[in-house]
Amino acid sequence: ALAPGLDADVVLWDGDPLEPLTGIVAVFLRGREVSQSTRQAELRERYLPRTPAPSLPPAYRGPE
Repeated sequence: ALAPGLDADVVLWDGDPLEPLTGIVAVFLRGREVSQSTRQAELRERYLPRTPAPSLPPAYRGPE
C-alpha cells in the first residue's frame, strides 16, 4: 500500500501490463519520477530527417 512519507517504486501503465501494446506512462523510484528519455531516443530525434524523401512510399516515411 502507498502511504505518505514512505518511499515507493511505482510504474503507471496505460493498460494491462501483460498486453504487448501497453505502454509505460510514468515511473517513480523511491517516490521520485524518473525520466523515460533514453540516449537512443535522443539520437533518433536528432538525426531523423525532418522532411521525408519524395521517392519513398508513405509507409516508409518517418513521423513529421
